[in-house]
Amino acid sequence: MKNRFCALASAILLLFPLLACHGKDDPNNGHNVTQMSWDGKAKGVYLAGYEVNIPKSTIQPRLWINGIPQATVTPTFALFSSVFVSGDDAYVVGCELSKEARYDAALWKNGAGQLLAVNSVPASIFVSGGDVYVAGVKNVSTDNEVAVLWVNGKETMLGSSGSGANCVTVSNGVSYVAGYEPVNGRDMATLWVNGAATRLGDGTSESVANSVYVSGDKVYVAGAVVDEGRDMFHAALWENGAETVLGDEYTLANSVCVHGNNVYVAGREYVVDRTGEPETSYAVLWANGSKKVLADYAAAAYSVVVSDGDVYVAGVRPHPYTMWTVGTVWKNNEAPQDVGQELGSLSQAYSVCVK
Repeated sequence: MKNRFCALASAILLLFPLLACHGKDDPNNGHNVTQMSWDGKAKGVYLAGYEVNIPKSTIQPRLWINGIPQATVTPTFALFSSVFVSGDDAYVVGCELSKEARYDAALWKNGAGQLLAVNSVPASIFVSGGDVYVAGVKNVSTDNEVAVLWVNGKETMLGSSGSGANCVTVSNGVSYVAGYEPVNGRDMATLWVNGAATRLGDGTSESVANSVYVSGDKVYVAGAVVDEGRDMFHAALWENGAETVLGDEYTLANSVCVHGNNVYVAGREYVVDRTGEPETSYAVLWANGSKKVLADYAAAAYSVVVSDGDVYVAGVRPHPYTMWTVGTVWKNNEAPQDVGQELGSLSQAYSVCVK
């Protein structure tokens, strides 16, 4: 249940082991971030994710605006994890594979890229008052990950060894970071408010916080809690620390957004096999606790936002014509709009923002 983006980066390295064959180090920590280009002035739906071209064995980051990929020059092995639009600027964070076959955190503003940190994976970006906040995970040593918050490129370590940061938001100058941190050998859902940690859950069961949203005087956190007595996990929503169970067995909440009196949570519901283990998953959206299945089989919902009363959800679903999965965005009750549909490829949409 940890940072899904970190897990994906590890999986990519396993999928393409020959990536380790690269040149020597250079003065920029072995990494010159690829420069790209897109127009942050465009109105519409922004999706951040990636596309894998199976025949060519390439993994390319993707920023789609209204379904159209924007970056004309892309690195061969990189991933976008989060997008945020502020004024006429579109910010994206993700990770690129360096010459040393490690993933490094990078930030792009309208395509202009900068290195945030080596051996790091950014999960979320938020812009407030001209300041750029990025939450993620940094490998400070072998098998030692730490939750990190970058503000205008300056790094602050939030947690202890084994911690991770999955989401950041800012309200009235206060930063909120959702993630997890080990406590007595168990990962616990954690909310850092201006760097101060607060544990969520009952303090005994393992848990994770994947998303945070602030509305007025209420702080909403979405994630999951392990039911150790039943050997399963379920989606959870915390409102000012009070926990509500959203799903049944094997559900996970990835993103939360509030509009008026309505609370929306995007996530996934796993289907178990004959042995009782998770096998595949459905993309689901909970609206005020009521579940709606967006897509079944090999599907997931990663991000939800509301704009002008319309609800947008980014995620992945089975490609209608191939054996692969495809990134998509669901808007209200309309048909899903798929992105990255090149034959022989698979894609994922991790983050959505509407301008």
